[in-house]
Amino acid sequence: MQLLIIRHGQSANNVAMEASLGEDGRVADPALTDLGRRQAEAVGRWIVDHGPHPERIHTSLMRRTIETAAPLAHALGVPVEPHRDLFESGGVFEGAYLDRVAGAGSPGSVLSGLAHEVVLPPGVDEDGWYRAEVESAQQVCQRALALVDWLRATDESCVALVIHGAIGSVLMSALLHPEPVRELAQDPAADAAHLPLWFRLDNTSVSLLELVGDEQVEVDWINRIDHLAGLEHQVSRTHHRFPPAFSG
Repeated sequence: MQLLIIRHGQSANNVAMEASLGEDGRVADPALTDLGRRQAEAVGRWIVDHGPHPERIHTSLMRRTIETAAPLAHALGVPVEPHRDLFESGGVFEGAYLDRVAGAGSPGSVLSGLAHEVVLPPGVDEDGWYRAEVESAQQVCQRALALVDWLRATDESCVALVIHGAIGSVLMSALLHPEPVRELAQDPAADAAHLPLWFRLDNTSVSLLELVGDEQVEVDWINRIDHLAGLEHQVSRTHHRFPPAFSG
C-alpha cells in the first residue's frame, strides 16, 4: 500500500506559536490562514498532476486538516474521512504548553460544513468529539502504534493521511524504527524527545511511504514541498523536539 502523509497548511496556531515561542496564543481548533488555504490548493493540484492518487483521504477531526484535504478530495471525487485517532499530539487543548487546558473540539455541524466531501464518524455531535485530558507522550506512542496496525490492515492500494507535524513524525518513527516507540509506549514517564528519529514536516509537505508485507517500509520521499515553488510562503517546521512540558 502506498501511504501519503500530508501535513496541514499554515494555521492560526502556527502563526501565534511561532510569534510567542509557544508561550501563548494557542486555540483549541484553529482554522487555516489565507496562506494555509493557498498551500492546500497548491498541494491538491500537485498531487492531482503528479500522483499517486489516493483512494481514501483520512484526516483528523481538527478543522485545519479537513480544510487542507478538501481541495484534493474535491478534485479526485473522493470523501474526506476524519479518523478519531489522527489528532495532533496532546489532543485538543488551548493555552500555553505549560498551562494547557483540554477542550472538546469543534461541533459536528462546524466540521461537516467545512467541505461537501466530509463524512464524519459516529459520535461527533454539537458538544464536540474529544473526551480526554491532555495526552501524555506515552499515550502518543501507544496511539501511533495502533495507527500502524490500522494502516497495515487496510486493503486499498493508496491512502492519504492529512494530519499534523508531531503525530506525523511519531507515526513515521513507528513505521520506520518501531522499537524505540514501543519502549516509550510502555513507560509512564516517557519523553518523546528521546525518540532517535524526528522528521521535519513543513506545512503541506508530502511524504510517500510504501508498506510492504508485515513489517517492511519503503521510503519514496519525505517532506516534499515542490508544490510551494513560486508561492510566497512561510513554512512552519517540526524538526524541533517536543517541548519539555509535553511529557507531563
